[in-house]
Amino acid sequence: MHFHVNAMLLLVACCGIVHGQSQTASTETGRESKFASNLVIGYSQVAQWYPSFEQVAGDEGWELLWQPGAGVDRWSKPEFDGWRRPIQSACKLRSGDPDRVLLSVSGPYGDDEEMWLQKINETIKVIRSKYENVQQIVLLPVVGGPGNSRAARQQPVIVRAIERAVKGDKTGIVRAGPKPRVPVADDFRDAKGHLTDTAARRIGREIGEHFRQ
Repeated sequence: MHFHVNAMLLLVACCGIVHGQSQTASTETGRESKFASNLVIGYSQVAQWYPSFEQVAGDEGWELLWQPGAGVDRWSKPEFDGWRRPIQSACKLRSGDPDRVLLSVSGPYGDDEEMWLQKINETIKVIRSKYENVQQIVLLPVVGGPGNSRAARQQPVIVRAIERAVKGDKTGIVRAGPKPRVPVADDFRDAKGHLTDTAARRIGREIGEHFRQ
């Protein structure tokens, strides 16, 4: 009888371990597949680094909506034409119905942190109104770095505004993303902050690694 009791206990323990492994696998699978459709919203600098980003982050689950010069001064307006542009590199599942949005922040506001914060928050509201199933909004500043390009000058102010937007978010869905920077001013090819081809590929891979992990 004692032998049978021990055998039964051993069987229960083994089943518990297997069941636990099954739960863990299910949890991990759920985490990996939590966001089936990821939409990146941005402007021409984003379009530069996006192809390399997607190669690393995974092209099936990411798609791009962009328009040249479209910072938060424009995306903050629900009637902006950019919202009607065709999505590029559509997701395999739920294209146009993202559960996560990555918003890259740029625009014309210089060192006016209050205006950056206002327009970021307005854009978040527009995103939530247009994509009702969005579960997370990640805010990413324009690529910064040394030098005197507009992107380099504005990135620190945008970063501070993003931090305030995340802190002030009451919904729990807004997150701060990475703060990409190039190491030398020559990685910018003009005064606005467009990237050289080499820099764009490098930045894309770096951001892609962040979201793949």
